[in-house]
Amino acid sequence: MTEVVLVELIRINFGRGDRSRFVLALSDKRIAKALQHLHNGPHIAWTLENMGQEIGMSRAAFAKRFKELVGQPMFEYLTMLRVQRARELLQDTKLTLYEVASRVGYESDLAFAKTFKKHTGTTPTRFRKQES
Repeated sequence: MTEVVLVELIRINFGRGDRSRFVLALSDKRIAKALQHLHNGPHIAWTLENMGQEIGMSRAAFAKRFKELVGQPMFEYLTMLRVQRARELLQDTKLTLYEVASRVGYESDLAFAKTFKKHTGTTPTRFRKQES
């Protein structure tokens, strides 16, 4: 499972300009574990507190360390991950918008559609039609 997460992390972060930051994040055992949790469970309602507990850090220390090493706050990273996963599901499956939203961690398809459009510039429905 670790190899799958590593490959996915590399794929998602490949286009980012500062790859040395990404390597630093993976070399930190706790932040690497947090990234693995996020990639294995983007549908989970992660908070700084419950992630900190999962990896053995305080909420504040985790938030600071994650941002230092990954280059963005955990919630921004999680949103990016969720949108990326949603793009894949929209391209590769016939799941309804609600099902896609649920699989990537949104309780409503409306909240999901709003976030998706904010980050991609298009609605999930248009994205699916363009990719067909």
